[in-house]
Amino acid sequence: MTNWGESLNGKPYAGNPYVRFDEGEVASTATSRRGSLLYKINQKCRRLLGRIFTIGLIAGIQPCFATEYFVSKERPDDSGNGLSVETAKRTIQAAVDLAREGDMVTVLPGVYDEGGSSEYPSIVTITNSCIWLRSSGGKDKTFIVGSHANTETGIGEGALRCVFINSTGVIVEGFTICNGAVKGDKEENINGGGVCSQKWCYYNYVCDCVLSNNVAINGGAFSGGTLMKCLVAENRATSVSAALHDCRAYSSVFVNHDTSGEMFRYCRNIVGCTIFQNKSSASYQGRDITYANCLVVDHSGTFGVSPHTAYNSYACNSVFSCPRNEFLFKENCEETCKFSVAGHQLLSPAFGDWRLLAGSPAVGGGKAELTADIVIHSKIPAFKNHLNDNYNYRDYYGNEIPETGAINCGAVQEVVNPEGGCVVFTGDDTVQWTTSAGKVYLKSRESYAYAETYPTQWCVQATFTSGKPLFNYQITPNRTGLRCHYPHKDGRFFFSPPPKGEVITNYANVANDVYYVNANSTAQNPDGKTPQTAFSTIQEAVDAASDSYYTRSYISVAPGVYDKGGVFHEGISNRVAVTGKTLTIVSTHGAEHTFIVGAPDPDTKSHGPNATRCVWWYHGGRIGGLQGFTLTGGYTGISADSYADSAAAGGYKGSMEHVLDCVITNNHAYWAGAVINGYFFRCLIADNAAVAKGIVWGSDLVACHVRNNTVGTSDNSHIVRSGAIARFCTIEGSVTDASELYASILLGDYPVSPNCRLNNCVIYGANIQDGATVENCIFAYPSLAGDDDWRILSCSPAISCVKQLPDLASHLTFSSGDYEGNPLNIASDGSINAGSMQWPVQAVSVLTSRGGPQPLSVTGGEVGTNALEKGASISVTAQKKSAAGRRFLGFTINGVDYPADMLTYEVTQSGAPSGLISILAKYSSVPMAVILR
Repeated sequence: MTNWGESLNGKPYAGNPYVRFDEGEVASTATSRRGSLLYKINQKCRRLLGRIFTIGLIAGIQPCFATEYFVSKERPDDSGNGLSVETAKRTIQAAVDLAREGDMVTVLPGVYDEGGSSEYPSIVTITNSCIWLRSSGGKDKTFIVGSHANTETGIGEGALRCVFINSTGVIVEGFTICNGAVKGDKEENINGGGVCSQKWCYYNYVCDCVLSNNVAINGGAFSGGTLMKCLVAENRATSVSAALHDCRAYSSVFVNHDTSGEMFRYCRNIVGCTIFQNKSSASYQGRDITYANCLVVDHSGTFGVSPHTAYNSYACNSVFSCPRNEFLFKENCEETCKFSVAGHQLLSPAFGDWRLLAGSPAVGGGKAELTADIVIHSKIPAFKNHLNDNYNYRDYYGNEIPETGAINCGAVQEVVNPEGGCVVFTGDDTVQWTTSAGKVYLKSRESYAYAETYPTQWCVQATFTSGKPLFNYQITPNRTGLRCHYPHKDGRFFFSPPPKGEVITNYANVANDVYYVNANSTAQNPDGKTPQTAFSTIQEAVDAASDSYYTRSYISVAPGVYDKGGVFHEGISNRVAVTGKTLTIVSTHGAEHTFIVGAPDPDTKSHGPNATRCVWWYHGGRIGGLQGFTLTGGYTGISADSYADSAAAGGYKGSMEHVLDCVITNNHAYWAGAVINGYFFRCLIADNAAVAKGIVWGSDLVACHVRNNTVGTSDNSHIVRSGAIARFCTIEGSVTDASELYASILLGDYPVSPNCRLNNCVIYGANIQDGATVENCIFAYPSLAGDDDWRILSCSPAISCVKQLPDLASHLTFSSGDYEGNPLNIASDGSINAGSMQWPVQAVSVLTSRGGPQPLSVTGGEVGTNALEKGASISVTAQKKSAAGRRFLGFTINGVDYPADMLTYEVTQSGAPSGLISILAKYSSVPMAVILR
């Protein structure tokens, strides 16, 4: 029997009868066990050789490859010689064609979807042995993209595989290999839609890659080689083996394969892998497979398939969430395996985080000796050493795996005990969840994530393969009565997981019907069903939407001024009136470009029965949202007794409606000048007026700005009232009538009435009346960037001041980010910034000493606080000033002496958290300090 090489870790094999080898590989024998005398002698020799090799490296004798060629998508063509980045080839194929045995091809970040050969239709075809094809930027930045044929299966004429290897000793490392397919016309073109190693050689290696959305007749992702530390997701095969065909796999993750055939076939060893949420309607494992130290989670398949489909397959020291008969092991399954393991085993599959949860049976369920079965065969020392150093006893994340004793099952060794609770992700239609990790592996299935830290905020985005838009998210159980949530303008959605021990479900609802509106539409017979046949008024689309409670209608509104149309309702005209419908109205370009404009009564030029409000929305038990508009110029009637016709010139909102990313300005009502009831997220409510009874009436405000509003003849009087609740807002004006502010900034010398509550706020100038509840608040100027710029400065007391917020989880449930569309700024200790704009702008504050001579002048700024964006500068000049009885000694800047009578110091905002600069004007007696912060 030929010894083709030693094991990857440089040790003889452990002799485990369940780890099988081909002829030509090292056999397991009793004398090769770790405890044997031969093994110990062998180890001493290896350590000695290792020391000699290290001395050689120190002396400069390093293993190396012959030539390195470069590839860059930024190059115009393949005319360069490829020997430098500046002369790089444009296509990978051009560089591979130059490479010979022992050469390296380095690919810069980019999308590579051109090149290849016509005989074996592929983006890259490698025919020379011992080529190292690697990316310089890693798999998240470097993509080899094939092409599916225009057929039902994706296989056929026009298909392009990603990589075809017709040689041995090849390494492919650090790519996302996706969208590949086979032509299917001959034997060489039926296997491995992502990568095909035609010579069926395990000594071709695919390392640290993502293989996704590839399709083949056999082996959708990979055929004929060895896989290490890879993510394999959502591949297909029309015959057998949706993931791997005749391969070996180590420390890899397999996720979301849905196949009528098998996941694997003829795969000699699947060792230390995590296999998550796959489905097969035939035998899951196929033939001739050994599973060792694996974790199989949320598998589903068909019971009772013929025992022959599991022929000659083995499992040892593995954990399965499915029953044994569902995985179809009829024999050869050691008692060390665990089946029907219930509950979650992984930290956050939804975020591509495959670490184990504390308490999982996979913890300590593996056996280290079973990992010592990788055979590295390469004539190139540099190649072999690289694989040894980076993949030997390494898990999916590159962490070391213990070499003896019990280890954890699955691709990742790290175990986490999360501080927060769990979120289950699911939804209508075939939903794809994109998380902040950029992973999309959740088609038509539910997944979950635990919060490693708490509190925190996550960013997700749901899309649907049907192409229909997202309607909204429903989070259950809801702890606040908030039945639904809506994303930001760009589709992102920030939300917070629950506290430890709790589980919530985030369900993505798809819109059933879509209508289009364009103020400039010239369609002859508009039906609103396409952009070409768009309605010209929003009210037409509202009227066309279904009255059914269960039909979710989505109205897409193009930029423009919407000052026509409307409906008379509840005694007054409304530009848009929604009653008893489940719908969402969204502008495509935001409030800066899309205006819903009301009108005064033409007879009075102000309030009156013929005035037009901007929006009236009465829910009737439904849910709905309005997003991305400027609501302006609205007026109401003059009744002091009826809010239906005389309140909320900007908009009346029922208790379940949401207004998001809107500007509500220059509206005039008899009472509740801007809005009444409803939920408002990331809105500016400014320059509105009411004859009486407030501007914001009974609404919930989240991350909103409220400023420059007028009630009666008094600016900012009774602005937030009648049970309104504000969270993470910045408000200028009074707070009255049982209203509540949390984690907010309150400005202005206006009253806070006795029955109101302020908690974890920054308060400047307010008149707190007896009986008002004030808890954990700071009374100080909040250090805002400017009169109209309400970002907090880096020296603001609002930073990390929210530390003891009651029922924190409920407040976080409401928050979906700050006014600018950023997540909450949550510090490592769990504290949060107050106010509507969470992320501070860096500041330079010139604070001069009290008394004595003034040594500073500032150019390009003011003495006081200067807000500097990152990279901006101001010039500070310090000059000698006489002081009675004191001799001037010079200046000291951050401890460095400058004995000049005058100096100029350039202050540039680098983005450091504090930017503190101390300038001391030194005199013969007590020095005078000047601080720039």
